[in-house]
Amino acid sequence: STCKPIWNHQQAVKLSVEHLFNEKKTFILKVWHKVNADIEAVPEKSGDTVLGFVSIDLSALLSGLQQISGWYNIADTIRNI
Repeated sequence: STCKPIWNHQQAVKLSVEHLFNEKKTFILKVWHKVNADIEAVPEKSGDTVLGFVSIDLSALLSGLQQISGWYNIADTIRNI
């Protein structure tokens, strides 16, 4: 096992305008490891594991950008990585 895994995953998400007007202007994604990805899209707490969280700053969208893209670190809540 390693503390420096590499994933090349892309995801497109359309957000409601309401997200731009929340106080913190951040969007939090929960990253899961699914035991069996073929069964169901929704994570199951009994077997699937939360790997961590990603926080994305949405304030650039208020300046007129149409999209945000980039690499984001996954914050591991167990080891604080």
